[in-house]
Amino acid sequence: MLRKRKRRIGSIDLDELKELCERFPVKVWVNYLLLHMSRSHIESLTLSRSQGIPSIPQEDRVPEGALDFAKILNRLKVMSGLDPVVFTTQRKGKIPMILGGTDYTVTTTFIDSDNDSKCTITLSKGKA
Repeated sequence: MLRKRKRRIGSIDLDELKELCERFPVKVWVNYLLLHMSRSHIESLTLSRSQGIPSIPQEDRVPEGALDFAKILNRLKVMSGLDPVVFTTQRKGKIPMILGGTDYTVTTTFIDSDNDSKCTITLSKGKA
């Protein structure tokens, strides 16, 4: 019998993920991206396969050649509570996050296509 997986509801404290980050390069990069967005007051950012993987501070901690755009999108989908497979329709997800004692909500919008997959990340203060 198949069971429906329950989505864990909670929040991610990025300051506490250092040990986990050291073992998984994509997780390291995504965590640093979200930290960079919050610390630099970047409210919205779009990742696009055609534009490549953007550089962010602390990226030098990620082993060279360890990043792949599809893996980054999959990580963001999983963090957002979405199935990481490719869908042709637009999908949205949310990531609750705590940083420095402040609640944030990260809203993700995914558009998968053969030509140019995209993910728009919007960061806002407050709980989801």
